[in-house]
Amino acid sequence: MACKNEFATAARSMIFPEGSSTEQDEYQDAVAIDDSCDADEEMVTSQRNIAQLRIQKRTSEAGLLKKVIPFHWAPMLSPLTENDINSCMALETAALSDPTHRATREKIEYRVRKSGAVCYGLFNTYKPDDANDWKIATLDHSRPVEGGRSDHAKHVMFAHILATLGKHPVITDADMALPKNWRDPAACQDSSVGHQSSGRTICLHSFAVCPEVQGVGIGKTAMKSYLQLMNESGMADRVALICQPYSVQFYQCFGFKELGPSTEALAGQGWRAMVLDLGGPKRKVKEEPTQVKR
Repeated sequence: MACKNEFATAARSMIFPEGSSTEQDEYQDAVAIDDSCDADEEMVTSQRNIAQLRIQKRTSEAGLLKKVIPFHWAPMLSPLTENDINSCMALETAALSDPTHRATREKIEYRVRKSGAVCYGLFNTYKPDDANDWKIATLDHSRPVEGGRSDHAKHVMFAHILATLGKHPVITDADMALPKNWRDPAACQDSSVGHQSSGRTICLHSFAVCPEVQGVGIGKTAMKSYLQLMNESGMADRVALICQPYSVQFYQCFGFKELGPSTEALAGQGWRAMVLDLGGPKRKVKEEPTQVKR
């Protein structure tokens, strides 16, 4: 549990930091144009155009974010708990129009209970007085920040990531299935189906963002932060998923490689298999003590 809290705390600085060094570095990278005399004039012009488009996109997303979330935005990527299952259900229903693409309540409950270390939600505090007429799909299922608060503040879920650990380099039918009688610890202890506690592949089963706040960069930032947390945790060697063709480009932005059509029966036809290799946490360089000549 301490490990989970450590990752959740680290995520705070990764998600939408106002004036963060990361954001500043990205901005500097965008406007750093090679204007040396050796640079090709067409290349310099192209770089300037690309930089301008990046700046415009960031500005546009920031403006839209303020419109769809008219209150203080300081989100936290936190491990999901049993108290979040109803919010996850509401989010799956709202975000995924095709019922066959949604996780069932039983699968959500199983994954949150059995593989909580790789199941995360993006939350933000909402106080009704800040925006009385504001509404998203998960609001009615949000839990209070703490009991007895006069402002009735709530933890509202904006996105979730449901996953398990597996032993194969790609997601298989066994990874997507549930063990029989999974609520009985003894019955599923040695099962080869579902979550494998010793697996080194994070099987990403569901990534959903509330439709009311889509298109403002929340999904991209949540996924990037999640992958950073999983990489720094050292708990896995890779992240695997299957997705529809229209989502391939989105995941490629994070370094996922497309492996072709998924051959797993539970997925059905038309799904694409993708995988991202994790480099693992950076090794700390041991500093040698400075020797002083006498």
